[in-house]
Amino acid sequence: MTHTTRVILCVAAGIAAWFVFIRIATMSPVDDTAPGTPPTTTSVYYSSCKEARDAGAAPLIRGFPGYRDALDRDQDGIACTN
Repeated sequence: MTHTTRVILCVAAGIAAWFVFIRIATMSPVDDTAPGTPPTTTSVYYSSCKEARDAGAAPLIRGFPGYRDALDRDQDGIACTN
């Protein structure tokens, strides 16, 4: 494999990763309740990313249960990524 081919593959992989990241960052929770049904609130609170990981919930996405700005160190909308 030539150096040029490796560079092209790396660039393509980087672009694909950005598309996945953007898709995840812009997702919103799905409202699958019947029309007219009062919303139910399911409150989930994780005091730390370790707690979220131990519960199998990490990474946490903005707009979904358990996400808090305090857990999102780089403020990109995805908490507990490390």
